[in-house]
Amino acid sequence: MKKGIIFMGIGFELVGLIIGAWAVGSAVDKHFHWNGYGVATFIIAVMIGWIYHLIILLKKFMDEPDDNIGDGSGSGSKAMYDNTDSHGHERKDD
Repeated sequence: MKKGIIFMGIGFELVGLIIGAWAVGSAVDKHFHWNGYGVATFIIAVMIGWIYHLIILLKKFMDEPDDNIGDGSGSGSKAMYDNTDSHGHERKDD
């Protein structure tokens, strides 16, 4: 759930960046009479930076262990491979 909210926030971040790049690019176009080149340049620069940022975040999330494995909830597969039950207590073989 937490990761889903973070990635949803990244999508909103992209929308904000595009709107900001469009606004700044429009101002640059009006000042230098570039006929749209300022908007295109700023949007491309923002997209490159955002993709770089996304790659860094994806690497970070891929390196983190899953939250639900071995947390005592019984939903992970850790208990199947070690000698503990879903509550972390050691099993006794009869």
